[in-house]
Amino acid sequence: MDKGQLGIGVERRMIFIWEGAVATLPDYVGVAKLERVRLAMRRYDAAVQLWVINEHAIKWMWTMMVRSSFRIDICVTTRSPKFAQAVAQRCERRNWPVRYVFAASAPELGRQLPTMPDVERVVYGLEEQRWSYGPRGLLLSRDSGQIV
Repeated sequence: MDKGQLGIGVERRMIFIWEGAVATLPDYVGVAKLERVRLAMRRYDAAVQLWVINEHAIKWMWTMMVRSSFRIDICVTTRSPKFAQAVAQRCERRNWPVRYVFAASAPELGRQLPTMPDVERVVYGLEEQRWSYGPRGLLLSRDSGQIV
């Protein structure tokens, strides 16, 4: 509240990218094909279950939630909005500190960032997305779980 006005505060947020930072699709033989089959059959929840969760990313989410006033969002960059809904349901079932899950490609999200002053950082895990988010991007290293 500033000078008697309600609702003018902006809630800052961090966006974690699902692919690479929060979860990875295993490189086992046939997993990618199995995921494509499940997506074609519109079994999005079963397709999400194939992804392996990066526990370091979840720990970073909890740390950011506890130590700051950031809101945590997840962006799905390579799959459909229906897949993002299944990711949201998984976040809810596992009780992660995620407020909102949405789908947007990496270049699309990067183009939207200048119009999103509330976004402090975008945490990504894929090296090919390095230039998509500009100075707001933070690389979450897969080996050590450290933010670079």
